[in-house]
Parts: sequence; C-alpha cells; structure tokens
Amino acid sequence: MSRACGSILMKTLIALILGAMSILAAVAQEENKPVYDTYPHLNIVSAFGLNGGGYSTFSQKATVGLAIEKPRFLLSVSTGYDNARKTNDNTIGSIDGHTKSIGGSGFYRLNSGWFFGGGVGWAKLSTTNYTKDSWHPSFGGGKDIFLDRWSFRLKCTYSLQGSDKDNGVQGPTLTFILPSPVTKHHFFFYESLNTSIFHATITDPTNKALTDLQRADRSYARFLTLGMMFKF
Repeated sequence: MSRACGSILMKTLIALILGAMSILAAVAQEENKPVYDTYPHLNIVSAFGLNGGGYSTFSQKATVGLAIEKPRFLLSVSTGYDNARKTNDNTIGSIDGHTKSIGGSGFYRLNSGWFFGGGVGWAKLSTTNYTKDSWHPSFGGGKDIFLDRWSFRLKCTYSLQGSDKDNGVQGPTLTFILPSPVTKHHFFFYESLNTSIFHATITDPTNKALTDLQRADRSYARFLTLGMMFKF
C-alpha cells in the first residue's frame, strides 16, 4: 500500500471512530425502542472496504436505497458502487476497475423479534481488460437487540452462486448496525464482513477434465466494510 493510500486509510479510520463515538454518545442519551415506518425512507451508506480475493486492498464504497420497517415486514432496494479494482487476476495491464450492484430483500419479523427472509442481487465487475456480471439469490435472518440505552441490529445472510458459472462465488455476510435502524435515529455505524468462497476460473467449459480440476481448486477471501449510514 502506498504512503498516500495509508494516509487516506488512517484519516478514514479516525473519522469513523469519531463518528461512532458521537453516535454512541447520542444513543446513550435517548431511550431506544422500535419506531416503525409509515413510508419508505432513503438510506445512504458511505464506507470504505478492506478487500481480499485479488482486489485492491483499500476501496471506497457508496450505497443508496429505499427501505421500510414495519412490525412484520422489512423491505429494501438499493444500488451500490465500489471502486475496488482487480490487482491479481492473471491479466496484464489491468489498472482500472470498479463494481456496480443492485439488489432487493424482504424479511418477515416474528413476535420474538427475529426476522427471516431473503433477496436477490446483481453485480457487474468492470476492469481494463474484461467485464463480468452475475445474479445471486440470498437467504438469512437477524434480530434487533434493545437494551436500556442501547440498540443494534445483527443480520447474517448467505449468498448462493446464482448465475456465476465462472467462479461460483458464494458465502455468508454478517452485518452489524448501531443503533438499530428501526429506531428514530438518523445516523448509524455500519459494518459488514463477507466471506466469499469460490473456485478457480472456468476457462473451457467443454473440457470436462479441466473444468473438474478448476472447480476442485477452491479458495476463500474476506471483505470488510466499515462506514456510516444515513437515514432520511
């Protein structure tokens, strides 16, 4: 990592820590209880990523979407942009890259507060040398935790490989939001940890022996996202 990237990373970490501390101070002064929506709200997530899987170590991310929280249902749609580029994909001269995504999800909330459901997402990776895209269905659940002066949401989803025939990417994502987005707050600390499981790139689907070897060559990579979420 260059000195410039290291400086940006340090400043971003400091800004996130200060932002999280201000959110904690505000949350501690107010009673935390569920406040359900009467109409969809605009959500914006501004974050940075620490990436594995042959991507640039550091990236910036932004997500914009609509979400509505009801006593029984949680519905959301969003679109996102990540400027992480491929740095180790066995191609030459890949100096630029980014990923665009869209997705939606729906969950049903039980009397206990646990919610379960799923969704579907599409992502397109663009590099200097090539592009590829795929759809991925997902399923999972979570819960909003309410304490005396604190609240947060934990959610775990699993993304299936969907239409990705090249690498079969799949894996779990754990999301933490402080305070819970079902409260009346407008500023939140956002964190997600994704573990992607994939196999070597299929280069010749007509060659069964080679394809079997490539599918057996499995790896995994982790992607950490830290940022702030704004609810309007």
